[in-house]
Amino acid sequence: MPEYPRFPASASRPSFGAWWSCVACVFLFSNSGLGAESEGAASVAAASGLTVYEGVVLVPTPWGDGDSFKVRLADGAEHVIRIYGADCLETDSGDASLARRLREQRAHFGIDDIGAAVTLGLEGKQFTEDFLARPFSLHTAWATAPGRSGLPRFYAFVHNAEGLDLASELVRRGLARAHGVYRAAPCGLSADGYRALLADMELAAAMDRAGAWAHSRPEVLLELRKQERALRVQEVTEREEALAARRAFLRVDPNSAPPHQLEELPGIGPAMAQRILEHRPFERAEDLLNVPGIGPATLERLRPHLVFDAP
Repeated sequence: MPEYPRFPASASRPSFGAWWSCVACVFLFSNSGLGAESEGAASVAAASGLTVYEGVVLVPTPWGDGDSFKVRLADGAEHVIRIYGADCLETDSGDASLARRLREQRAHFGIDDIGAAVTLGLEGKQFTEDFLARPFSLHTAWATAPGRSGLPRFYAFVHNAEGLDLASELVRRGLARAHGVYRAAPCGLSADGYRALLADMELAAAMDRAGAWAHSRPEVLLELRKQERALRVQEVTEREEALAARRAFLRVDPNSAPPHQLEELPGIGPAMAQRILEHRPFERAEDLLNVPGIGPATLERLRPHLVFDAP
């Protein structure tokens, strides 16, 4: 049984964030089976549907950040990974897509200074590099995670050499928000359970003013979120007008399309697009019936627009 994390002798009492980390980390470790000896480079965790790879190493790249990076498996194969459940601030705002993402992240945290937000993104990247300095484990179903680089990218849970979950550590330190795609976790939590755990860790980080939350100002948060909601309404209206003109020719691969493309499908909004990502991969149209909220009627509306490209 793993030891409970200890607080430094110099600390008279732990912060709320540190206390919550102890509870969560012990839970994740003790339920993940990571203390058991590995029986090979890759094994399948039947309960979660994830393949587990041990002895994985981080491959430094100039474009990697705290939640998305290149790894090398024990057999030498290299892949780009996007972790489940956590979203670090962007490390630059050099193009329209990055600027929009950073705008949304700043609104979430209540940060008006773009430079401070980018610096926090770089801190998240450095934390991940340090966290994964020793060989680690990768838990993945090889679900596609589209990214701006255009490189093939896949969702995964990442646990460091001590068995700690990267997404949880980023969120509890205020270096990421609890946001993104979720699925049943290696520790045995359901997708909703893992989502709730990270949301609670984010609340603890905010209360503790950890990481990005140290730069948060209530009045800025209220104003930026108000602006973000207004901009989203405007963007949705413009997108719907443009979509109406081209929907007749719309073809989407549900296995590889990014969320904004999935949302162009009839009857698919942001929440449903998220569920589709969480239930990848699909071999045929009927597999979409496994996505909560998609029934036979919705599937028939989607069917003319679906394509399934060969991997």
